[in-house]
Amino acid sequence: MANGRPLFAGTSETDQLDRIFRSLGTPDETVYAQIAELPEYKSDFAVYPRPDSLASLVPTMDELGCNLMQKMIHFDPAKRVTAQDAMQDQYFDDLSDAIKNLGDHK
Repeated sequence: MANGRPLFAGTSETDQLDRIFRSLGTPDETVYAQIAELPEYKSDFAVYPRPDSLASLVPTMDELGCNLMQKMIHFDPAKRVTAQDAMQDQYFDDLSDAIKNLGDHK
């Protein structure tokens, strides 16, 4: 969310995907190897280039925040950071360990 609004506020599933792809680039097998195996995958999605940075999506976010966001929004779920690992990211270094480890059941 940016400024209390969703980053990609689509009006339908198709519009939602188009907004995501415009902002993040259209995923292909180099980004998500199993993408063509997804049940709703369409080979004729509009192709948009990947941006060099996510800073334009949330201009008020600092570099650490953008780096964490990049880890959180990978198309490939296997490459996405877990919530637990995200809490250990440098972005949250100013939080106490007690806060960062809430919900940690190790």
